[in-house]
Amino acid sequence: MTEEFRYIPALESSSLLLVIPFFNERLAIPSILASLEVSSRSLGENPYILGVNHRSSDGSELIFGEQGSGFAKVGIIREEADLKSVGIPRQTGIRTAVEMVSKADHKVVIGSIDADSRVSSQFFAEAERFRLSTDDFLVFPTRNDQQYFLDCVDTQDDARTRASAIKTLVGIDWLKYQLRDVLLQAGAVETRGSGGYFFTLAGYEKAVGHKPVYAADGTIVTGESNAVGIRAKRNGANAMISSYVNTASPRRILKAIGSSTDGYSISSAGKTYNTVQADNNFPTLSVERWQSQYEAMLYGAIRTFVIKALAYEVVPNVIERITIPTMKRLLQLSEKLYQDTGFVGDERDAIGSRTYIKIFEQAWEEIGETNQKTTLAFITGKLPTESGLLEWASDPSELISADKLFS
Repeated sequence: MTEEFRYIPALESSSLLLVIPFFNERLAIPSILASLEVSSRSLGENPYILGVNHRSSDGSELIFGEQGSGFAKVGIIREEADLKSVGIPRQTGIRTAVEMVSKADHKVVIGSIDADSRVSSQFFAEAERFRLSTDDFLVFPTRNDQQYFLDCVDTQDDARTRASAIKTLVGIDWLKYQLRDVLLQAGAVETRGSGGYFFTLAGYEKAVGHKPVYAADGTIVTGESNAVGIRAKRNGANAMISSYVNTASPRRILKAIGSSTDGYSISSAGKTYNTVQADNNFPTLSVERWQSQYEAMLYGAIRTFVIKALAYEVVPNVIERITIPTMKRLLQLSEKLYQDTGFVGDERDAIGSRTYIKIFEQAWEEIGETNQKTTLAFITGKLPTESGLLEWASDPSELISADKLFS
């Protein structure tokens, strides 16, 4: 890692410091900064924004500096690590932020969010409320930008394919929103770059820093932001859960559908980041292919949910919050396998590790084909109607309550 450029104004009286890594995000940066500007209006001070330019070649740094300085104190670091260095830019920025905050004469909390996300109008107000609390982390509910999905739906050939696209894109995102709420209410400290999070220095210490996550073969794997919360939870950290929803970009989801890649390259160690940039080439699929995508994404959502419950060590609390017997059994089997598994290196901290995937696949096989079908059918049956999904996707509210999916 080399940092060839650093412009870092003094922290001074700022009490909120937000790290935003970016690579060729000139199209997204105006949106994230505009949402941050709106959010900052409720504060009596300007937050400090620290951008980490990861080898951008599209003028992102200039846009970030010019637009950010209009409302905030802005610092910029250039990170020259390899483009597939998962999480390194964020870690560089957070390490710099920790150094700055450690020298402050007042309490400062540090946050991070992806450059292609957008925050709610209460993002900084929630961060200030968190700063005045005794919690270690602040986490936010998140859903994908539904307009991307609706634009994709509009490109489909007819009413049947549009209905299939709505079920696949909006329906699975609705499901993930509900599953994420179950995890948060069960006590998971889910730190996600796309959703944003804040932490105190004490939280940082409980997380044992913000660092890369390595698999057994030495490969860096995805989930470095999740790993922060996983380690912190294991070391007794607690989290404040905001009620205000931030918006993530679904670009990689759309890029993956109808192609041979899902935005990541697969190695034996898990998933290694492979940058996917925005485009408007939405996939146009048949009803059958949309259904195939739906089934694959439904399985993936369940797998991620179970793996996160294991990694955050909240399985008992999750089981209390669901009623479907087959899901309870799946979680119980996964928990037993988790307890019996010998993890190597950082794999216990990496939700993308092959070890977690093997645990889930074994538990899924053990519940049997009948219970698998029962689980999938139950969840599909809980999806809102097409009109209900469109209403959810079009809801502009920043306070979107999760439904009781498993009750």
